[in-house]
Amino acid sequence: MTGVQTCALPISVTGKYETVELSLKKGSSPGKAVLLVSVKEASSLYNSLSSGFMRFGDRNSVVVDTTFGTRDFLGKGKSFQGSARVQNVSNERDERIAGRVDYIDPHLGGSADYFLTGTLGYTNWREVDVTNVGYFNLEAGKRVLDFSSLYLGVLGTGSDLFLSTGPKYS
Repeated sequence: MTGVQTCALPISVTGKYETVELSLKKGSSPGKAVLLVSVKEASSLYNSLSSGFMRFGDRNSVVVDTTFGTRDFLGKGKSFQGSARVQNVSNERDERIAGRVDYIDPHLGGSADYFLTGTLGYTNWREVDVTNVGYFNLEAGKRVLDFSSLYLGVLGTGSDLFLSTGPKYS
């Protein structure tokens, strides 16, 4: 692998580009070169579908999840996604249906130090009675190091409102 190819590797593994081509062009004087970079952006849209089977004692459960979204919402580098889950448990009247929409601004106000996440969701959990819960979650935070942040969050469910704060590690 040449030095030019080695430079292309970190760019190509980000997943943001479908193709990355690097080449050298003769520079303005001997011993100088110009690096030409040609990239084709990958689609910012994504989707997934998964299913599973679980067994807890004499209870079987089937789960189906789907997610769809974009990593470049309105061309601004924000993420917007929706997801849905259906879970059915045998030998009971249990059925869980959940859906949510998430918005993520990884660089709040154009700053790499601050972020914002917001979620609107709905879930029901049927056991003997039916409980329907709509909820929202809003978090804003400041990155402290490359792998951690401090955040302040608000979670609302029905008529309840919760405040949360603390460190997060990634």
